[in-house]
Order: sequence, then C-alpha cells, then structure tokens
Amino acid sequence: MARPSSQRTRATIYDVANYAGVSISTVSLALNAPNRVAAATRQRIFDGAAALGYVPRADATARARRGTGRIGVIAAFGTYTSFYQRLTGLLAAAAHRQLDVVVYDHVSTAAMISPLLTTLPIRGMLDGLIVMNMPVEPSRRADPDLPIVLVDSEHRWFDSIVIDDTHAGVLAGEHATTLGCETFLYVGEVQQSTLYTSPSQQRLSGYRSALDARGLSLPPEHVTLVPHDIVAPMSTISALLRTVQLPCVVVAHDDVLAAATIRTATMDGLRVPEDVRVIGFDDSDVARALDMTSVRVPFEESGQRALDVLAERINDSTRPVENTRLQTSLVVRASTQ
Repeated sequence: MARPSSQRTRATIYDVANYAGVSISTVSLALNAPNRVAAATRQRIFDGAAALGYVPRADATARARRGTGRIGVIAAFGTYTSFYQRLTGLLAAAAHRQLDVVVYDHVSTAAMISPLLTTLPIRGMLDGLIVMNMPVEPSRRADPDLPIVLVDSEHRWFDSIVIDDTHAGVLAGEHATTLGCETFLYVGEVQQSTLYTSPSQQRLSGYRSALDARGLSLPPEHVTLVPHDIVAPMSTISALLRTVQLPCVVVAHDDVLAAATIRTATMDGLRVPEDVRVIGFDDSDVARALDMTSVRVPFEESGQRALDVLAERINDSTRPVENTRLQTSLVVRASTQ
C-alpha cells in the first residue's frame, strides 16, 4: 500500500486515495454516501483518513471555527421511541446552555459500529458528540480529540449516563413474586451484537436474581427472544403461553413487547390479569394507554444529564471521567392487579 509524499504538510483526498488504493471519486463517495461503497473498501478509506488526519476542505474551515456551540447526538431514533424522550431532555438542557444540536439517526442500536459514527468528526463541525445505546471503539474514531458522552453504554475512556437496568429487572421480579403465580416468563428482544450487554439482557438478569432470591426459577424454556414489534412476535409469544401452566407472569423487555403480550393473550382467549399478568418497562405512552404495569425509566433526565456532562467535558478536557447511574421505579396498573 503506497504512502503519501512526506513533502505535503496537510493530507489531501489524493493521499487518502493513495493510502487506500482507490480513486479519489471512491474516497468522496465513501465519505458522503458510505452505504454505496463496499465495506472493506470503505474501512480502508476511513482508516486512511484517520491515520493521515485528513479533513475535507469544507470541514477544515469548520474545524477552525470549533467552539461556536454545536454538538451532535446519534441514536436509533426510528427504532425506539425512548430516544425521543432522551432527546427532549437533552434539547431542554441545550437551550438553557444556548447550544445547537445536530441529530443523526442510526439504523439500529444493536448493530455494529456504523460508517456514520466513524466519519462524524470528518463530515461535520462538532464540539462534542452524545452516543445513545451504541458501543464505541475508540481506535475507530476519525477524531480522537472529539469529546464523547455515552448514554446507555459504557467505556472506561468516556463519560457515561446509564440506566440501572439490572435494578429495573429486580423491581419487576420482586413485584412478580407478589402476584400469586408459580410460572414466570420473560419476553426479550433479539440481540444482534455481542459488543455490549443490552438493556434486555440486564433486565432479564435482574428479574432472574429477584426470583432466585425467593427460591423461584425462570427456566431457559420460559425465556423467548423476539423482534422489537407488536405484531411480529405474536406467534412466538402465543406458542410460549400454550406451553405453560396458568396463571403466569410475563415480564417483557419494554412496553412494546408487553403490549404484544397483552394483545396475544387476548386474541388467544386468555384474560389479563386473571390468566396472564404482564409487566413492561419504560412507563411509556403505550403503558399508560393500556393501563399496564411498567417500570418507569428516567429517559428525559438521562438526556439532560448527558448534555450537561458533555458541556462540562468540552470546557475542561482534563476532568476525571464521570459515570452516572440513574435509578428506576415501579408503576403498578391493571395488568397485574
């Protein structure tokens, strides 16, 4: 692989193309429309841009103007409504600090690190970045000096704001043990990435530990993982309910899957809560509309705190890494009463 000439003081698109062994048009396409470039080629280009410190001409001016108060936030806004709640808190805190916010949508929080995340510092002028519920690999950042705050994921190098999802699972499990049932089920979300422990896994762990503490069990066959949707999981949930002794308690990863459980039980001729007691997480509009028991999660507070921590990090890059863990609470409604 050829290296750029040592005579140049600033890397150019030609240097990146030479590094990656591609044309300059391919480099431009990878930086502006990464999904149109093959993954292996795209990664060589990103690695070259990072190694050479390449900054496109438009962004070079933007970099020089850092400090004007623009931060980015990236999350799977199209997949989970909870990210909008986090964003609400974040925007309120940003307005108070007179900061502009650039929002980047990501296809899935469970997917691998995306080209968008890898190239954000190259493609836009940002003083800092908030990454929600996605793993971050420091070595793949194009700009190692860009302040980053993580929400719902952790890395020892970065400030983070996390929900105590394990304790949330304990709350659901403790409530489940008071409902007069001997059969306990869990409906979780399919995990697509092994890079981090998902909220669904953490909530399952807490639920299981609460049952264990009371001499109760959650057998592997009583745990099912389904897509994050209301309709798609119904056949799987229906099959699970047909195999167990009623009445039972179903703890679902979030209110969407809890709603899928209630809909499935009702369509199968089962009664909620007489035959099936259902507990969700997030205390969303769905839970309130269905009068459903749910564990309340402080989403808006997490967004607000993330913005505050990022602002503090931008102002003082030498401050110790801060890890904040927010607590949850149980809201009991008709689905378990």
